[in-house]
Amino acid sequence: MTSTYSGPVTPDTRVRILSTEIIHAKNTQTPLERIPLTACDLRLILVRTIQNGLLFRNPTDHHPISRQAFIENLKSAFSKALALHHPFAGRLTADEHPDGSATVYIDCNDAGCPFLHAVADGITVDEALNQPFPVPPAPVLWSFFPSNDVKNYHGFIRPLVSIQITELVDGVFIGWTINHAVADGTTHWNFHRI
Repeated sequence: MTSTYSGPVTPDTRVRILSTEIIHAKNTQTPLERIPLTACDLRLILVRTIQNGLLFRNPTDHHPISRQAFIENLKSAFSKALALHHPFAGRLTADEHPDGSATVYIDCNDAGCPFLHAVADGITVDEALNQPFPVPPAPVLWSFFPSNDVKNYHGFIRPLVSIQITELVDGVFIGWTINHAVADGTTHWNFHRI
């Protein structure tokens, strides 16, 4: 699912955030660096971030795992993915030059990325699948994503990537937001496959 809607949406009140934690890259061996954005990257600085999500039904034939263990496993996987894509855990920064121009960088400082755990009271997978999407997004789906209404230039003060895990009655939705100025579609999908 990809959202391109830029209008206001009122979140669904049945979706409640239970916890928020900042996740850092796990055991990254990459030294801290600054990666300059290209002209192609900068042309996306004023638009919205990329949002995508995956919806899963609860398995019917599996070994039971507690919800807390499931969430902890996802946090660990996210941390490992950030180690492979360490710029995503950074922030944007800029150096101003005497001629009035500036160079914009990704500061790979491992400032971290938010991991939100939410619950959707009474919402089923079927209800989520029957929502209108993508334009305009339904409040219930909009509520499954972190960092709504964020523009890419907010990356100077906000995380470049954020993840939200939303528990439904009979499934789970994993939604994420990535700053489009630092990741194209290919990078975005490679990151989510890790």
